[in-house]
Amino acid sequence: MPHTITTQILESGDKFVIAKYNIKGDAKDASEFKAATLFDTSDFIIPPQESTFFATFKSDLNGNYGGGTLTGTPQGGAAIANGQLDLNYSDWRYVDFDAKDNANSEQKGAIKFKVTPNYSGAPAADHSFINECKADSVSNNMIDIMHHSVDAKIVLTAVDKNNALVFQTPIGAWNPVAGTEYEMELDYDFTTGATRFFIEGVQLGSTIVSTLLRDSSIGLFRVGSNYDHTHVSNFYIKDVVVFSDVQHTADYTPGYTLYNFIPGKTDDKLFDIEYCLNNFSAELLWDADANVSLLTLIKDYPYKDCFIIKEGGLRNNAGTGKTRNILITTNGLTGSSYDGHIILRVSWM
Repeated sequence: MPHTITTQILESGDKFVIAKYNIKGDAKDASEFKAATLFDTSDFIIPPQESTFFATFKSDLNGNYGGGTLTGTPQGGAAIANGQLDLNYSDWRYVDFDAKDNANSEQKGAIKFKVTPNYSGAPAADHSFINECKADSVSNNMIDIMHHSVDAKIVLTAVDKNNALVFQTPIGAWNPVAGTEYEMELDYDFTTGATRFFIEGVQLGSTIVSTLLRDSSIGLFRVGSNYDHTHVSNFYIKDVVVFSDVQHTADYTPGYTLYNFIPGKTDDKLFDIEYCLNNFSAELLWDADANVSLLTLIKDYPYKDCFIIKEGGLRNNAGTGKTRNILITTNGLTGSSYDGHIILRVSWM
């Protein structure tokens, strides 16, 4: 087995990220890490403003950001393929999330996602892209976005806190082309009575003006089926975002990115480092066309788990080709008992 580095994101915000890197040596691997990527900006995704939850489905089934539990629970063989959630089988496959503190904005909010149908025109059976409700098979407080099999219409459904169906409205026909990605967005304000649905930034049909009351008993956020998992799925879906407020009330220019790091910000600083390297040393470098030395890490430091530097920040002073990544070169990582960890706090302006 080769040496390995695994990454844990401990905390992140709009101006910083804290990441832990676990390094494990292997006695059968005589090589060293040579300017290998340690701190990779593509690992850090910054939440959009007013978002309460999002899941990219880029590499796993879990949420990337939220106020509650981020674990995604797959059903029916739901899995990741090609950097998105693969539900391309015309059967019952979906992923469930705990909606508490993630997707439980009661009276107004928005849900945004990208879907690539594996069919053209109307689906062979009813498809629900997103469902939010009290619990599995309990439809109180429900929001549902469905593509109808008979007439290809998008049907929006809302149920109030007392489990009364307030509306189940076909807002307009949608005839997708198989293999084409579409951006979708549901915006709702149940207090004033304004529910809208957009495909590629264009509102489909009319605004639904029904009002209703939901309460805090919203426990399930389901990607890929309806509340009682009777609707099948035959599509890819990714970049699912939940917002606590309405995002659009009129047609808009589509296109959104769950940013890896903050674009356009290059004044990075390493503010804190904590490490313990057993039996090997290392050097950290700022990545660029000509890498720039950042810090030398000594082996077997007496404080083991705690070596912290706070000097107002070590600025990224790399020149041409600066990527904002931090690289690592090891020295002496030659045995299975050689391991360690590095914790970095990087901030930017």
